[in-house]
Amino acid sequence: MWTMFIGAGLNVILAPIFIFVLGWGIKGAAIATDLSMGVSALFVIQHFFDERHEIRFTPGTYRPQWSILKPILAIGASPCIINSAGCVINAIINNTVYRYGGDSGVAAIGIFTTVTQLIVTFVIGVCMGMQPIVGYNFGAKRYDRLRRTFWLAAGVCTLVCTLGSLAGHFFPRGIARMFTSPAALLDASS
Repeated sequence: MWTMFIGAGLNVILAPIFIFVLGWGIKGAAIATDLSMGVSALFVIQHFFDERHEIRFTPGTYRPQWSILKPILAIGASPCIINSAGCVINAIINNTVYRYGGDSGVAAIGIFTTVTQLIVTFVIGVCMGMQPIVGYNFGAKRYDRLRRTFWLAAGVCTLVCTLGSLAGHFFPRGIARMFTSPAALLDASS
């Protein structure tokens, strides 16, 4: 846990230097964050190379075994591809927005990405909360309650997504104002 504080502290120190002193802007913030996370990772990895600890890396015990790797790859390939595609799409969007809107455009996209993530997180929470109820009622052969739970969850999620979409369409400046105040950024957000 203390490595998290070291990384965060280093980020707090490096970010203003890279952003303001060196004039790197958002690029400086990203570099400061990456360096801070790298230093935190080094502290964690160091633990596993220390001979005094019971759990540590031991040479020769980590030979790949196809019988173990095959099911891992079978299960993990799909989420890996989906996450990689999401990263590529985000990189394309950020580069395009930066080219035409500069730092303000990227910051505006960041605001609405955050709002969208809040809505998506709510929907995921409803779906995860619904699963045990649906599972129990399926096992108990109470299909009426299963259907009622499903349609209630679907209705709530649809309502929240629709309201979020309408708010983003009709009140973008008000949403942006919750996160920032500079006029240029508010203009870029609406």
